[in-house]
Amino acid sequence: MGFMKYDHLTSYLLAKPDSAKELTLSFTKIERILGVSLPKSAYRYPAWWANQSDTSTRPQAKAWLMAGFRVDGIHQSPDGGSVRFVRVANISGETRHKNARSSAVPQSSLASIGQPTVNRSSTSRPERLPDGFRFVCVIEPALNSQGSIEKFWPHQRYNNIHGLSLNKYGTGPFCQFDVPGASPEEGVYAVTLDDSVVYIGESENFSSRWGSAGYGAIQPRNCFVGGQSTNCKVNRLILQSVESGKVVELWFLASHDRKSIEANLIRLFQSDWNVQLRA
Repeated sequence: MGFMKYDHLTSYLLAKPDSAKELTLSFTKIERILGVSLPKSAYRYPAWWANQSDTSTRPQAKAWLMAGFRVDGIHQSPDGGSVRFVRVANISGETRHKNARSSAVPQSSLASIGQPTVNRSSTSRPERLPDGFRFVCVIEPALNSQGSIEKFWPHQRYNNIHGLSLNKYGTGPFCQFDVPGASPEEGVYAVTLDDSVVYIGESENFSSRWGSAGYGAIQPRNCFVGGQSTNCKVNRLILQSVESGKVVELWFLASHDRKSIEANLIRLFQSDWNVQLRA
């Protein structure tokens, strides 16, 4: 269990784009990513966060080193804390979606890694999702040959023989994206922008909702009245967010009680996208 649980942190860091040269995670968020609590030593002792090239007995260090990051700073306090990761190596796109145990960081990078700087000043915590939510991925729209986000206007491909009107969001443009790690379970999902919860939803089949027939690729019929306008709106908001430089993350909680959990979380967070979708 000791080694396996930290794979979730590796996956999270591997999902970050190469442009993310550094990031700060609260201990609370790391625990959400892992799905378990950090050991008490992580809260008390700076040495727990040491960057050690010999990771045979240090599964936590292996987690961030194999994702191409090192710990550069720690904030510790009795009731929480945070850690700052700095990128030291870029990981290939193919490796980025594999389990961390199959990836590696160049030894030249490991050799240059020193001890993190410790700062015990207080730090603010991000909005907290309930325990049980797991990190799924960073949503990254597909790019065209020029390296820009590829945009789509699917309503132009629809044979509109009945003269249907476009829905409120149907004009586009839209993007396309994959959600690696999405499972066909029922439950509640959350979208965050730079660590802030902006959208809560529920689905009987998580992978279907976020796949090519759902949010991941807008089907032409859904651009028109009577189609799935929410698909259009969510996809468009994701496109706008990524274009503005935001990091869009997807989280999931498997639960049969998905509808009541969704309603409670929307009331709790007053999440922006849910408000916009009701407007």
